[in-house]
Amino acid sequence: MLQFYAAVYNRALLENGLRIRDKMAVVTDPRSFPKRRSLFQRLGITKYAYISIFDSVERQTALLRDFKPDAIKGYASSLLILAAEINGLEREIKPRLVFTSAELLEDSSRKIISSAFDAELFNLYACSEFSLLALECKAHDGYHINADSVLMEFLDGEAVASGEKGMVVCAGLYNDVMPLIRYELKDVADPSEGKCSCGVSLPLIKSIEGRADDFLVATDGRLISPTVFFPYPFDSVDWIRQFRVIQEGRRKLVIQVAPKKAPGAQSRSQIIEAAERKIRGLFGEDMEVSFDFVDEIPLEPSGKLRKVISRINSGKRFRLS
Repeated sequence: MLQFYAAVYNRALLENGLRIRDKMAVVTDPRSFPKRRSLFQRLGITKYAYISIFDSVERQTALLRDFKPDAIKGYASSLLILAAEINGLEREIKPRLVFTSAELLEDSSRKIISSAFDAELFNLYACSEFSLLALECKAHDGYHINADSVLMEFLDGEAVASGEKGMVVCAGLYNDVMPLIRYELKDVADPSEGKCSCGVSLPLIKSIEGRADDFLVATDGRLISPTVFFPYPFDSVDWIRQFRVIQEGRRKLVIQVAPKKAPGAQSRSQIIEAAERKIRGLFGEDMEVSFDFVDEIPLEPSGKLRKVISRINSGKRFRLS
């Protein structure tokens, strides 16, 4: 089974331009480092370097400089942090390809990462239960579902129509040990009946909205997708390095802000006031909004950086309508 899932992953990488002899740097949680090298690695045909996301940015950058990868794969948030450092290295790190996975990738992060590495970026949609579920192709017009390894449904009480949002439910087609049938991933995505211009006939997902648990709730009960915060409400602010939205209660939002430089008092006040107006306009005028300025926004124990967190009891049945 592991060999099959490895083949599914490698198919996605090779389809998007990776070459057998390319050097690949994988920036990930060290707990997922392979226990032993593959046969191709032992024979020197493929060359992989595994870099811990818990290492300092300086050490990660140094390892990348030494390894000189042709391709880099990692969490979107990890590569976004690296991108800020890479920008000042005068093209010392020059991958041809960048692959992101394990997290929601928003357009602003895609542009920053792709620009910093000066490389084409492909996003992969995967989970631990079914390995690689879907992949971007060179057309970058959605995600091709690996229909030969997983059956995917999109439900909101019942199957949703093309272009509508639904919970992702999967059945694995290659697992003789512990078959998973109609397994709910807690992710939200919208399927598409369209045909991709790349010519591949695999079914498509138009977009991936994120985890259902990270949907926020307006004061009138509407569900707010986490994707609205990329980069809203700080659309044109250059002094904010990172921010995170936390819903502490049905009528309370906390916005953590990690500035990359100290703004003027007047500028900061105006930007925060404008951001608060935008948030109240989206969530309701009676939503309490507070801003918490921090030096760093902490990573999750997994090493990922969750940008939107809901602490409301999620025992309610998730409904998009």
